[in-house]
Amino acid sequence: MKSRDRRKRILEGAEAVILRSGLKGTTMEMIAREAGVAKATLYSYFPDKEAIYTALVEVMAEGKLAAFHRGIGQDGPFDERIGEALAGKLGVAADLLARSPHADELLNAHHRLAGTLKALDNQVEAELAGVLAAEGVPDPEITARMLLASAYGILAKIPDPEEMRKAIRLLAKRVLGGGDKS
Repeated sequence: MKSRDRRKRILEGAEAVILRSGLKGTTMEMIAREAGVAKATLYSYFPDKEAIYTALVEVMAEGKLAAFHRGIGQDGPFDERIGEALAGKLGVAADLLARSPHADELLNAHHRLAGTLKALDNQVEAELAGVLAAEGVPDPEITARMLLASAYGILAKIPDPEEMRKAIRLLAKRVLGGGDKS
């Protein structure tokens, strides 16, 4: 088996165990068993559970950025595209958290690794501000920051992924003034 395939299998196994048992309840032995590798093999890829979790967050960050770009790249009114982009970005995390009885613990651990995600957030914020500026939205940088902060709050407070996506789309519509007021 190729090294990249084995690493992917380890991360898939780790994700399954962490979602099922929580970060605190997960051991390297559990991850190795789930991934179908020896503990020594697991340790040759990752020195500890924190390194595995960091790698999972990095993979999730890539998925978040791709979802953001899919949404922002759609056709349609800019407020809908922005709503779709933010809902897609945060939906990646919401979908994972919805599969775990340990969502609060994982969300808090995710915030602990905020530095890992800072570059992604900066990139998304800059791209969002650029779209807003191109559409003539006043104060595009602060509007982008406000939309992102509000969307994160929605993620933290609405556990159902579809409700969360709907709320973020509505947020973008209301803040950016598009659509009807129903």
